[in-house]
Amino acid sequence: MAHPGKSLVALALATCVSISGCATDGLASLPLPAPGGGSDGFMLTAVFSNALNLPAMAKVRLAGADIGQLESMEAHNYTAVTTLRIRDGVQLPQGSTAELRSATPLGDVFVSIRPPGAVPAGTPLLGDGDTIPIESTTAAATVESVLSSAAILVNGGAVRNFTNVINGLG
Repeated sequence: MAHPGKSLVALALATCVSISGCATDGLASLPLPAPGGGSDGFMLTAVFSNALNLPAMAKVRLAGADIGQLESMEAHNYTAVTTLRIRDGVQLPQGSTAELRSATPLGDVFVSIRPPGAVPAGTPLLGDGDTIPIESTTAAATVESVLSSAAILVNGGAVRNFTNVINGLG
């Protein structure tokens, strides 16, 4: 007669082997929700001089609220031509500007749309296929440019001069 402990070990081993055969890649195999609001809305084109850090499917925001996403980006004549899908119902007056911004210094870059300051009644709205030209767009400062500006300030700029003034007063 077989030992009861051996049969229990054999059953546990068979269960582990059969379960591991059905294993997946874990969390990596689960589909992630896509950002944005689906395929509804209208398309805008925005031309930037530099969109180096703009990720695929970046958010488009108006006054902090998500209003769309980046659909595509391509280089053309040393500019970044972006196609933005804006949700239905969002009203953007002509003369609006686009800026690449970042919520944190190392965070994801997004497109911030800003309407013109004073919008008179009857101002036409941006619609499907309209373009925000390069003159109305600005690129976000890169981490490298911020750090190099800080280095200039500390090493040879205002901080050194301020130290000399304080030492002279002392």
